[in-house]
Amino acid sequence: MLEGEKIVLRAQGSFQEGRYGSPWKLGHLYLTNKRLFLIQVTKWVFEAGLDEIRDLRVVKRGWLLGVRIKQLGVSFQPGRGERMAFIGLEEPERWVEAIKEGMTLALVDRR
Repeated sequence: MLEGEKIVLRAQGSFQEGRYGSPWKLGHLYLTNKRLFLIQVTKWVFEAGLDEIRDLRVVKRGWLLGVRIKQLGVSFQPGRGERMAFIGLEEPERWVEAIKEGMTLALVDRR
């Protein structure tokens, strides 16, 4: 954890980068007051600072064995180039609200 960082939400989830690319990776998703990240035991799978997130939405997409579920879609820009990640987890709407609130608070803190 970074200095001054606090966990806001955490849940188990599955992660896929890009629309059709990587295989699903299972892990633990964390939202803090500074970033969103997913880890598998000790391996970092995904990380985006709240200031790097460009778009956030709930989308219904195929998941394991072709089952369609609601997923958290995150468009983010770490440095150069935009990337897209999809995260399957319970209550993605709750995560969208919490992340947007965190992004707003992070913006206010920088001023």
